[in-house]
Amino acid sequence: MPVIEAKNLRKAYHLGDTEVAALRGVDVAIHEHEFVAVWGPSGSGKTTLCNILGLLDSPSEGQVILKGNPAENLDDAAKSTLRNQSIGFVFQSFNLIPVLTALENVMLPLQLRGTPKSEARKKALALLHEVDLGNHTSHRPQKLSGGQQQRVAVARALVTDPAIIIADEPTANLDTENAHRIIDLMRRINRSCGAAFIFSTHDSRLLDRVDRRIQLRDGEIIEDIRVAAPAV
Repeated sequence: MPVIEAKNLRKAYHLGDTEVAALRGVDVAIHEHEFVAVWGPSGSGKTTLCNILGLLDSPSEGQVILKGNPAENLDDAAKSTLRNQSIGFVFQSFNLIPVLTALENVMLPLQLRGTPKSEARKKALALLHEVDLGNHTSHRPQKLSGGQQQRVAVARALVTDPAIIIADEPTANLDTENAHRIIDLMRRINRSCGAAFIFSTHDSRLLDRVDRRIQLRDGEIIEDIRVAAPAV
């Protein structure tokens, strides 16, 4: 059974009297352990697809099924619960809280769940060591480089043991070297923990690091290829 599945997703936005079709009948299924790039140029529908798969947005038509649970008839509170239980997010702009340290940023999702502070701290520390930031736990975001901030964001996405990680353009604000490091880090974690990873990108140079490539153009999947990814 797929971790997450989309059936006939359509999404239209209205700009005044004009209707813009962002997705045009997308079907996709993502399974455990997969490391998937959704790629294409700006305006191809990548972010819209990520937001709908992550239950951050609703389709105009179609269905999203997360871990066997159809989401289209759920209210906002139920979607939020399902999302918090099963999905981790990594954002282009990092979305770290400036007044919190790296450790506190990673702990936060667990604390919002009511996890005891000592347990949250122990797990967050382990993940910061996993992403090679064990010596930066007390640093606030402004004291970290862009690549380091994104590694904190990856650790935060993993701290709740989600079934799937969705990363929308996670390397867009990074130079090429750090972009490759982030993708290789996510791939290494994907192999070690088994969570499925989906990341969107417009950068074709990252595609040799994935085991599945889904190409979008004008809101439609024009290619879906499984390939052998290199070891990292």
